[in-house]
Amino acid sequence: MESAFDPPNNEDFYDQSDIDKGYIIKHKDGTYKLVFGKMRVEISNPKIECFKDIPIIEE
Repeated sequence: MESAFDPPNNEDFYDQSDIDKGYIIKHKDGTYKLVFGKMRVEISNPKIECFKDIPIIEE
């Protein structure tokens, strides 16, 4: 049998060192976006452990 989906692309995986090089934007509407490299990802809680050392920039 063959897979019904494509295998994951290693370019889509990031580790903590990638995230640590980024920053978090706090938008005026109270939402947050993590920015690292060319990635922009909405996050719900910037205070969790993996984001503790990442600077937060207010919009």
